[in-house]
Amino acid sequence: MDTKLSWFVGVLALVNVLFVLEFVRRRKIAETYALLWIGVGACGVLFAIARHQIDDLSRKMGVYAGTSLVFTLGILFLLFVCMSLS
Repeated sequence: MDTKLSWFVGVLALVNVLFVLEFVRRRKIAETYALLWIGVGACGVLFAIARHQIDDLSRKMGVYAGTSLVFTLGILFLLFVCMSLS
C-alpha cells in the first residue's frame, strides 16, 4: 500500500510540473510563479520518494505522523505565499 501511495503522489507531482511548463509555454502564468509551482512539484516528488525518512524525522521532532508534519509545512508555505502576495 505504501508503494502505491508513493507512486500516486509522485505521478501527481510530475503532472503538476508538466502543467506548469505548458502554462509557461502558453504564457498563461508568469515566470516567477512558475518557479514557485515547479518547486512545489519537486517537493512533491521528494516527499513521494523519501516518505519513510519524513516519518522518521517527524517522530524525532515529536510529531505522531509524518503527514501531520507535511500538512503543517504546507500551511506555513501557503501563509508565506499569501504574505508575499499582499
